[in-house]
Amino acid sequence: MRTSMIVALACILVAARVGLGEGKDDKDIPPPEAAETQADALKLARAADLPAMAKADRAVIEAVRGGKKVTVTDKALDKLRAALVVKDTPPSGGKTAWTITFYRGEKVVRKVWVYSYGEWGVERPKGASWTLGTNAALAELIERLVQGAG
Repeated sequence: MRTSMIVALACILVAARVGLGEGKDDKDIPPPEAAETQADALKLARAADLPAMAKADRAVIEAVRGGKKVTVTDKALDKLRAALVVKDTPPSGGKTAWTITFYRGEKVVRKVWVYSYGEWGVERPKGASWTLGTNAALAELIERLVQGAG
């Protein structure tokens, strides 16, 4: 009886670790790549960044001013990903209002910057983090999520 309880507990712990992403194979999530031009960044966004973010199990939104943080999962995470619409939008320059860090388990999948009016891009290693689109609905959604009304 005691052995079966130990085995059952071990199975529960393994299932919980897999459910939290600790047992997932992260080799199918490539790291972000540098982009020489905005056109390169747009191609990378469609081919690698959005698919990588689709594999995230949570995202942490942080307001740059005030440092308020909120973690989103499930339906809110789906809405957030859907609002990251890739469009050929000229970069405007501005100040980052929010950062969004996408995670799968403990692994950072992508970091995204967002201006207050919905211009956004992926943080790139080396070089520019080009604008990937502008979506006012993205800014509105983030504001609702940060305020707890998402």
